[in-house]
Amino acid sequence: MIQTVKARGDLQEVRESIGQELSAIDPQLVLYRPQSFEGVLGAVRAQDRFATVLMGAFAFLALVLSIVGTYGVLAGTVEGRTREIGIRKALGANDGSLRWMVLGHAAWLIMPGIAMGLAGAWIASRWIEALLFNVEAVDPGAYGLAVVVFLAVGLFSGWLPAVRATRVEAVRALASE
Repeated sequence: MIQTVKARGDLQEVRESIGQELSAIDPQLVLYRPQSFEGVLGAVRAQDRFATVLMGAFAFLALVLSIVGTYGVLAGTVEGRTREIGIRKALGANDGSLRWMVLGHAAWLIMPGIAMGLAGAWIASRWIEALLFNVEAVDPGAYGLAVVVFLAVGLFSGWLPAVRATRVEAVRALASE
């Protein structure tokens, strides 16, 4: 039998008074595992918290993998375009225009991923709605923040290849093939 008692005050004192009342009713009744409301609520929400932490960890892992993947693709692209970059530099392209060229390529790689991510988030929003508290499942602010974060992460991962592209010496790039 489970009973709920609404009481205020020190938990230990409440336990003692409930124990005394139970013994007065029937000496064989015992108070077994008394818990505060916060303890019961915490146990009920533990699974939701675990799922949230697990999804957060996987989201962080996905963010790291997207950084590494975007960097790898852009580094390979810059490496493959060394001759073109050398020719552009020999013809007078400045470092800023070369960086913008590489970052523009990064943006074209990132945009389809952001679009697919938004579509997937919108589709999965009904499933995840049970885990959200005080946030709508389709929150434009959260979606906008996600777009900004992934765009910033993608452009950040493209920055190092862009800087490497500006360090290419025109003569060495033209002689490499």
